Amino acid sequence: LSQALRRQGWHWAHAGAVGHAQGAVLLCGPGGSGKSTSVLACLAAGLGYLGDDYCLIRSTPSPQVASLYNTAKLKTPDDASRLPHLPPVRTKRPDGKLIYWLYPDLAVQLLDTAPLRAVVLPVITPGLTQSYLRPCSPTQALRSLAPSSLLQLPGAGQTALQGLAQVVRTLPCYELKLSPHLTQIPPLLQTLLPT
Repeated sequence: LSQALRRQGWHWAHAGAVGHAQGAVLLCGPGGSGKSTSVLACLAAGLGYLGDDYCLIRSTPSPQVASLYNTAKLKTPDDASRLPHLPPVRTKRPDGKLIYWLYPDLAVQLLDTAPLRAVVLPVITPGLTQSYLRPCSPTQALRSLAPSSLLQLPGAGQTALQGLAQVVRTLPCYELKLSPHLTQIPPLLQTLLPT
């Protein structure tokens, strides 16, 4: 599947994505950086969902993201308690992660594809009371996106690295410093999307 997708210019990305049909934001970072929680906070605020952990991206003819799954996962029941809008848990994995099927309950918010407008790196920041965005370099974004994308996925190599690099070079990149207040996340990401 990875090889067939690469022939079409698509690359697997260890990232989440939210937005609407006119544009989406890619959220990338290592496990535990806040990708899933940020994506699901945006889902609660009415934004469209393209993935919370894995999705497809391509750089040509212009940056785009595509959904792979209609499931979402959270690490702990404590995370889930902060997101009461989610459908009931369908599966609890042996590692304790909770898996949610977003279809059919949230079908209206599930997107197939969208143009990418920005790359965002969530950073959990203890003691912060107000979440905020700050610009970062494409190099920093690639360091956040590429290692886990390339190491976790079969057959990823130089072509995939070049595709990921092209995406982050083309788009504005930001760090999202995260406070514990999840409702602060969606308005910040919406500022990066077309109205």
